[in-house]
This record gives sequence, structure tokens and C-alpha cells, in this order.
Amino acid sequence: MNSQEAKEILILYRPGTADEHDPEFTEALALSKRDAELGRWLQEQLAVHQALRSRFQQIAVPAGLKEQILSERKAHVATARA
Repeated sequence: MNSQEAKEILILYRPGTADEHDPEFTEALALSKRDAELGRWLQEQLAVHQALRSRFQQIAVPAGLKEQILSERKAHVATARA
């Protein structure tokens, strides 16, 4: 695996999930520890992902959204069967 291939894999990496046990991620993570440039790139990517995750968590979910989605799905499914 080269650095570019590792980047393509690690762009999808989610720390703290089952990704840590996936052989493909494990190999790419190991390479990021040996390749200083790849390691810096990964740290930057993880920081960006964490910042985005944090911002998304700050967005308030509108009241009644779940019920609206479920009711619209029921209406859509009923229309498709008719």
C-alpha cells in the first residue's frame, strides 16, 4: 500500500468505531505512523472531521420532525401500493 492508497482508505476512517479493527484501516493507520507526511495529513483530516461533527451536533432538530418523516413515509408507501 502506498501513501495515496492509504489516503483513499483513511478519508473514510471513523475513530472509535469498528473501523479500528478493519484490516484495511489497520494497514493504512500503520503506514500513517511510519510516514510522517501521511501522519500529518491524517491528523489534519481527523481535526476537520471532528470540527464538522461538533458543528452538526449543535444544530437543533426541529420539533415534530421524526413524526413528520414517518407520516410522510406511510403516505408514500400507501400511494405506491394503490
